[in-house]
Amino acid sequence: MKVDNTKSDHIIDRKGASRLLKVSIRTVDRYIKQKKLSTRILDGRVWLSKREIQRLKNNYVSTPIVDNIDMSTHEVSIDKPVDNTVNTVDIVSTSETERNSLSIYKTLLVDTQNEVREGQRNLQMANYRIGQLESQITSSVPILEMDKEKEEKRLVIQQISRELKKERLAKLLLLLGLLIVLALQPLWLLLLK
Repeated sequence: MKVDNTKSDHIIDRKGASRLLKVSIRTVDRYIKQKKLSTRILDGRVWLSKREIQRLKNNYVSTPIVDNIDMSTHEVSIDKPVDNTVNTVDIVSTSETERNSLSIYKTLLVDTQNEVREGQRNLQMANYRIGQLESQITSSVPILEMDKEKEEKRLVIQQISRELKKERLAKLLLLLGLLIVLALQPLWLLLLK
């Protein structure tokens, strides 16, 4: 069954989407799970919307935007967005020391947000690399299995070589017997006369 392009623009598979977005297939799966990309399944294959992939590609920011982090808990998750906006504080009736302390807090907040962005960027790169390594591992043959196959092939070759030597010896003995019979044939003819 072919995909009907007139009815739907779900014409790109996961591998093609990963190439277009320049991310791993695992990341494409995450986008699907996060409902950033819609899917359509035809003949057991997953098809993605070309329009949504282009939209995601155009809106993609190289540094992840982090929003809304709850500092009251020690649990920080990459799934929880972090707020990267500096809240403006109304500084109407504060003294100069209070203003200085507020600017220090703002500076600390901005520095912390930059560190979180950098950590998320590193985490994103690590996840991408993990996806690459997983695909390499699944497509590679384990060394032990490869050594076992080589040993089995070597044993088969040795067995064939022995059988070949036996066949050569049998041919040689048959030829030798035939030559002896042919050499003794004139003697038998003389004896029979």
